[in-house]
Amino acid sequence: MKKILVVLLLMSIAMLSGCVTRLPERQALAPSAIPNLNEGNARGYFYMGFQYVSFSEQRIKGHDGELFINDQKISYVSAEGAVVVDLSPGTHKIYWDMYAESQRDKDFFVPYPYELTVKAGDIVYLECNAKYVSSTGADIAGILGEAIGGALGGKPTHVANYFEEEPVEGPKFLKEMTIVDYQDLSGL
Repeated sequence: MKKILVVLLLMSIAMLSGCVTRLPERQALAPSAIPNLNEGNARGYFYMGFQYVSFSEQRIKGHDGELFINDQKISYVSAEGAVVVDLSPGTHKIYWDMYAESQRDKDFFVPYPYELTVKAGDIVYLECNAKYVSSTGADIAGILGEAIGGALGGKPTHVANYFEEEPVEGPKFLKEMTIVDYQDLSGL
């Protein structure tokens, strides 16, 4: 049974990674390109987090996601590069969407909006995570293809793209990445 679960897990990871096309690579920003945080604003660090499939989690690698703040496309994040955004205090609707070229794949990756409330001086670390979702919630059925999963009673419906604040581990993961984009949205 363990061998079957491992094979199914590997199939599901291959299925997810095969659906996504990469966006162009970007160069690291020089530290001088990122100004000190204005004391009246807040700062968010956005970076790829984890992909949860069945009973496993792994760092998202080889995938890119488009970043939206208040329904505006701001930038994109990748496994190699993080995005820094300065925001005005208040509540902001944020979401990320795994990049996909085909409409079928776009429909399969579903962004889950997140309301981020920040105060002046806040620094937040936001992981872009993804989780496979099935119609029954059953992990085994969810990681199988539609035909097999449907026969077991679970039909895979989508991959949920969501944010999770990570105040403890965030700075650690940022040390492994480069900052590839800075946006000052504090005036919006």
